[in-house]
Amino acid sequence: MLERLKRLHEENQQQEIVDMIEALQPGERTYEIESLYGRALNNLDREADALAVLERIREQGEQEPLWHWRIGYSLYYLDREAEAAEHLQKAIDLGDDSEATRELLQEAKRYAAAKMEAAEHYEARWKNRRLPEPGAEPFYGFDFSEFWDDSAYALKSYVSDPPTDALIAEIEAELDYKLPESYLRLMKRHNGGVPKHTDFPSERNTSWAEDHVAISGIFGIGRSKDYSLCGGLGSQFMIEEWGYPEIGVAICDCPSAGHDMIFLDYSHCGKDGEPAVVHIDQESDYRITYLADSFEDFIRGLYTADDEDDEYTAEGYDPERTVDGSGFPAFDGSVLLRDMLRDAYYPRFLVERVSGLLLEVIAFISGGVHTYGEVQAKLDEAVIAINGLQDEFDENDSEIETVARESIGESVELILKHFGIEIDTEQAIRERDW
Repeated sequence: MLERLKRLHEENQQQEIVDMIEALQPGERTYEIESLYGRALNNLDREADALAVLERIREQGEQEPLWHWRIGYSLYYLDREAEAAEHLQKAIDLGDDSEATRELLQEAKRYAAAKMEAAEHYEARWKNRRLPEPGAEPFYGFDFSEFWDDSAYALKSYVSDPPTDALIAEIEAELDYKLPESYLRLMKRHNGGVPKHTDFPSERNTSWAEDHVAISGIFGIGRSKDYSLCGGLGSQFMIEEWGYPEIGVAICDCPSAGHDMIFLDYSHCGKDGEPAVVHIDQESDYRITYLADSFEDFIRGLYTADDEDDEYTAEGYDPERTVDGSGFPAFDGSVLLRDMLRDAYYPRFLVERVSGLLLEVIAFISGGVHTYGEVQAKLDEAVIAINGLQDEFDENDSEIETVARESIGESVELILKHFGIEIDTEQAIRERDW
């Protein structure tokens, strides 16, 4: 049997290995078979299951370098890097001199140190935070006349009517947190929306940039808009469906479409206290980066980063600028919407309809010289048509949700980059209501 398991591993038939071993009676599973079972589970990205199996044979494995390698691998991909480093170092001490083990050990140490440093920074900022003066007027002297970008997309997706006191009480009860006074004051003036400046400086590097984070919009008080505190993509959705930590209230979404968020953090002040503002990075094991002592400080600190590496920012968008699409190679339409095409959740005929709308944009751009304004108008037309397909997705037990949003956005970005069109992706799909 061991020879057969070895051959299946060489053929990368990991699921077949798992099925064979799981068909055995518990008494038939030797130490070596259990170890191979753990390896196959690791290779199937089932690290938690692999860890449970390997823990069962700890007594026999503690002096075996291969056991420490496999359990270290499981722990590393479960984001338990400090524990992983201990096992990987033990594997080396017991004679494992492979390059793979040494490389994973260095990675585990690096991530563990970064987590420790981030935690220390977070605690230090909380300890030394500056609270608003009691009785101080929120946003005193701040000019909001040029603060909001009230595009059609922003008004449709974020902005609600000013909240009543009754609605505020309902939302606070639903969230189980008292919202800060500065946030309430701002929402009574303009209930949610997209600010003109969407970057905020960060003392630590994040998944977005080395020195700042970016937001897409600010959630308003209500339920009717998806991007509102209790809306379809609001705070509770991000906690319950995306696994964000229950430290407070999601207040801003980010351009990553859910992979990082801005939260009001009540973890050190209680549910009725003055929260800090933090960035949470879902892609880095929900790493928390402290941003601002208060919501007011966060709003006052928003700016537009001068990102020289980003050729496609909206900062330089000029509707009169031109592009001659006829001078570019033919666009490979097969790269469009790949994630949606691979997922049976999305009816293929509807995905092809969406793809057809994007192909119409490509044909338009390829047809000759057009201004950026004309390209944007064509994109608006396509996005509005995609909006109109949502009922058909619903009728087919599907919807244009996170994966679809990202797939459409990535496809639009590919089109823009192919033709060298410097329009930001969010600007390009500004008319979306998905």
